[in-house]
Amino acid sequence: MKITDEFALKVTEKFRAVDFDKNLWGYNASFHKRDLQLRRRLAHQIAEDQGTKFPSAKFRFLSLETPPSEKAAKIWGFEIMASWNQLFRDEKHRKRAPESEVYRFVVSLEKSFSDSPLCLWDVCCGVGRHTVLLASLGHQVYASDNAPNAIEQTREWLTEMDLHAEVKLADMTICPWPEVKFHGVISWDALHHNTLDNIHRAINEIYSRLVPGGLFMGTLKSTKADLYGNGQEIEPDTFVLDGGPDKGVPHHYFDEAGIRDLFKKWELISLTEQVITYMERGDNFFEHNPFPYTTWGVLARKGR
Repeated sequence: MKITDEFALKVTEKFRAVDFDKNLWGYNASFHKRDLQLRRRLAHQIAEDQGTKFPSAKFRFLSLETPPSEKAAKIWGFEIMASWNQLFRDEKHRKRAPESEVYRFVVSLEKSFSDSPLCLWDVCCGVGRHTVLLASLGHQVYASDNAPNAIEQTREWLTEMDLHAEVKLADMTICPWPEVKFHGVISWDALHHNTLDNIHRAINEIYSRLVPGGLFMGTLKSTKADLYGNGQEIEPDTFVLDGGPDKGVPHHYFDEAGIRDLFKKWELISLTEQVITYMERGDNFFEHNPFPYTTWGVLARKGR
């Protein structure tokens, strides 16, 4: 049975009450009403979840740039976070639902710039949940990550959606497209996974790659987070966790002074600290917890 747009719409509407954030493909049905292709994929996944079998198209990996192996990446000088690369092999650690803030960020950019399409960069893209969203909105999208598995899965997902984006293996401190200027840059739940010096380098690189008036939106960890102080402290406010899904990955935590220093040459449009306190942590907390963690949210503009 062919999954038509009409069938996809019916399935999407029928299951609007489903909590799609917990679905592997994690799409909000009402948002994707505007996008038939992603709706088809959603309908296919829902059908499979409901135990209904439909013949699925066999997608080929058509990228001309095959993601390099970890060995090759190391030879080329990339610092691969082995733990993240391993995490991305496990489906339960792959976030699929895009953040609604990212969609609103793009809407704001569309109002700020008359250029079309916009040029957007997803820094530390993971498995591509925001890369796919940005590409589905019709913009020129670039995405980078330092985990080869993330790069491969982002490319595969784009191919499945018949969408296009430039996707490359790169450290967060490096823009692999030195000739490109961006209207907007996002980095969600990622930049704090480094030492303070490298985070500053990453933010400075983002600043240099934006057009005048360009916007950055991202999140970073706060010193008010209840995991602050856990693990081995490798420098002030930077800890490497001994357990949990982020075991072996550095986490830098910022207080307000540190965040303001990080963005001292930017115009801060919005700076928010979302503080979440967990009163209980049951067994397999990180595997089951659906709630957010304490973070800084930053929306900043480069000077015109």
